[in-house]
Amino acid sequence: MANIRRYLTQTLKLRVNREKSRVVKIEDLEYLGVTFRGIQILASNQALQDFKHRLKGLTCRNWGVSMAERIERLNRYVRGWMNDFGIS
Repeated sequence: MANIRRYLTQTLKLRVNREKSRVVKIEDLEYLGVTFRGIQILASNQALQDFKHRLKGLTCRNWGVSMAERIERLNRYVRGWMNDFGIS
Protein backbone atom coordinates (compact mmCIF):
# COMPACT_ATOMS: atom_id res chain seq x y z
CA MET A 1 0.00 0.00 0.00
CA ALA A 2 2.87 2.36 0.78
CA ASN A 3 4.39 1.92 -2.68
CA ILE A 4 1.04 2.47 -4.38
CA ARG A 5 0.29 5.54 -2.27
CA ARG A 6 3.73 7.01 -3.01
CA TYR A 7 3.29 6.45 -6.77
CA LEU A 8 -0.18 8.03 -6.78
CA THR A 9 0.84 11.06 -4.75
CA GLN A 10 4.31 11.77 -6.17
CA THR A 11 4.10 10.66 -9.80
CA LEU A 12 0.42 11.17 -10.62
CA LYS A 13 -0.09 14.07 -8.17
CA LEU A 14 -3.28 12.53 -6.75
CA ARG A 15 -4.59 12.68 -3.21
CA VAL A 16 -5.20 9.36 -1.46
CA ASN A 17 -7.83 9.10 1.26
CA ARG A 18 -6.27 6.72 3.80
CA GLU A 19 -9.62 5.88 5.41
CA LYS A 20 -11.26 4.77 2.16
CA SER A 21 -8.27 3.24 0.41
CA ARG A 22 -7.34 -0.40 0.82
CA VAL A 23 -5.68 -3.22 -1.04
CA VAL A 24 -7.99 -6.21 -1.63
CA LYS A 25 -8.33 -9.18 -3.93
CA ILE A 26 -10.43 -8.46 -6.98
CA GLU A 27 -13.16 -10.86 -5.75
CA ASP A 28 -13.66 -8.71 -2.62
CA LEU A 29 -13.87 -5.42 -4.50
CA GLU A 30 -17.13 -3.49 -4.75
CA TYR A 31 -16.76 -0.19 -6.56
CA LEU A 32 -19.52 2.20 -7.66
CA GLY A 33 -22.20 -0.47 -7.32
CA VAL A 34 -20.24 -3.07 -9.31
CA THR A 35 -18.61 -6.29 -8.10
CA PHE A 36 -16.13 -8.48 -9.92
CA ARG A 37 -16.39 -12.28 -9.97
CA GLY A 38 -13.53 -13.76 -11.97
CA ILE A 39 -13.90 -12.26 -15.43
CA GLN A 40 -17.54 -11.28 -14.86
CA ILE A 41 -18.68 -7.78 -13.94
CA LEU A 42 -21.91 -7.81 -11.90
CA ALA A 43 -24.14 -5.25 -10.26
CA SER A 44 -23.68 -5.42 -6.50
CA ASN A 45 -26.38 -6.84 -4.27
CA GLN A 46 -27.06 -3.39 -2.82
CA ALA A 47 -27.46 -1.90 -6.32
CA LEU A 48 -29.94 -4.64 -7.25
CA GLN A 49 -31.92 -4.14 -4.04
CA ASP A 50 -32.07 -0.38 -4.67
CA PHE A 51 -33.22 -1.02 -8.26
CA LYS A 52 -36.02 -3.36 -7.13
CA HIS A 53 -37.13 -0.96 -4.39
CA ARG A 54 -37.27 1.94 -6.85
CA LEU A 55 -39.24 -0.19 -9.37
CA LYS A 56 -41.80 -1.01 -6.71
CA GLY A 57 -42.18 2.68 -5.97
CA LEU A 58 -42.60 3.57 -9.64
CA THR A 59 -45.18 0.83 -10.25
CA CYS A 60 -47.25 1.01 -7.07
CA ARG A 61 -50.98 1.28 -7.60
CA ASN A 62 -51.75 4.06 -5.15
CA TRP A 63 -49.41 6.59 -6.78
CA GLY A 64 -51.68 9.34 -8.08
CA VAL A 65 -50.23 9.93 -11.54
CA SER A 66 -51.50 9.00 -14.98
CA MET A 67 -50.39 5.79 -16.65
CA ALA A 68 -48.53 7.76 -19.35
CA GLU A 69 -46.55 9.66 -16.71
CA ARG A 70 -45.84 6.44 -14.82
CA ILE A 71 -44.53 4.71 -17.96
CA GLU A 72 -42.42 7.74 -18.91
CA ARG A 73 -40.74 7.84 -15.48
CA LEU A 74 -40.29 4.06 -15.47
CA ASN A 75 -38.67 4.17 -18.93
CA ARG A 76 -36.36 6.98 -17.88
CA TYR A 77 -35.27 5.14 -14.75
CA VAL A 78 -34.72 1.78 -16.45
CA ARG A 79 -32.79 3.39 -19.32
CA GLY A 80 -30.54 5.21 -16.87
CA TRP A 81 -29.96 2.08 -14.82
CA MET A 82 -29.06 0.12 -17.95
CA ASN A 83 -26.61 2.84 -18.99
CA ASP A 84 -24.89 2.47 -15.62
CA PHE A 85 -25.08 -1.30 -15.15
CA GLY A 86 -25.71 -2.67 -18.66
CA ILE A 87 -22.19 -4.05 -18.88
CA SER A 88 -23.05 -6.44 -16.08
